[in-house]
Amino acid sequence: MIKFVKISLIGILGLFLLMQTSNAVEEGAFARIGVGARPLGMGGAFVAVADDANSVYWNPAGLTSLKGMEFTSMYSQQLGIIDYNFLAFASPFENIGNFGISWIGLSADTIYSSGVGTYSENTIAISYGREVIPNLSVGVNLKFLSVSATKTSSGFGLDIGAQYRAMDKLEVGLMIVDPVSNIKWQESGTSESLKSLYILGMAYEVIDGLTLACDIENLDFDKLHLGAEYWYFYPQLACLGLRAGSDRGNLAVGATLKIENFGFDYAFMSHDIGNSHRISVGARF
Repeated sequence: MIKFVKISLIGILGLFLLMQTSNAVEEGAFARIGVGARPLGMGGAFVAVADDANSVYWNPAGLTSLKGMEFTSMYSQQLGIIDYNFLAFASPFENIGNFGISWIGLSADTIYSSGVGTYSENTIAISYGREVIPNLSVGVNLKFLSVSATKTSSGFGLDIGAQYRAMDKLEVGLMIVDPVSNIKWQESGTSESLKSLYILGMAYEVIDGLTLACDIENLDFDKLHLGAEYWYFYPQLACLGLRAGSDRGNLAVGATLKIENFGFDYAFMSHDIGNSHRISVGARF
């Protein structure tokens, strides 16, 4: 097992080097808008926190925290014209690891030189997470990507994640997004790679129920995510979650109401180009 961990670390180092030397272009498609009202209410600081079905997007290593089947969904309308949807299902499998499957869909009516049409993006991901040694979990996403506009393209992507419990209340996370990805434009036959990024995260439970979290993308402090989450447990049936955060300097707040096995999440996010609201509904079985 130790040999496996060493090989994994060497592989991750190689991916870091690949990301620094890649000629990949920055794509508007498949931008990390974020999913799940719970993570977004924390300003997107969720790489180290990830412990529910939202992990399929934020860090598949977090799937190892699941104790049973989970379903989650989200709907948002961006700028009043863009529909943004997310569905995910995840479940543990004894002695194998935890699996998840998810779909992200974005669509908008837009104006092209040839007239009015619909632009759409779709991502379908199969996720896997497993604890490899005590306190260290790793995970991967295999993604199918497609774009439909005046031209169409499709391709595949890969994400790699890890979570490590460094101390009793301190969690450290790493998410490497699209170190290897490719989309091919069907009309021209040309291929492009998506821009890669890595996200480092930390989460610390200050007191029972209160967690502070921080994520940073590519060690760029202009891309800093800060978040806080507090859970208040009512007797037996329900609990309330409250959140606040900063998403690259933009305010985010949110709340969750859980009643038995069902949860309802809400997040408000401020942006220079317009505020947005996110609503999620989920269940555990």
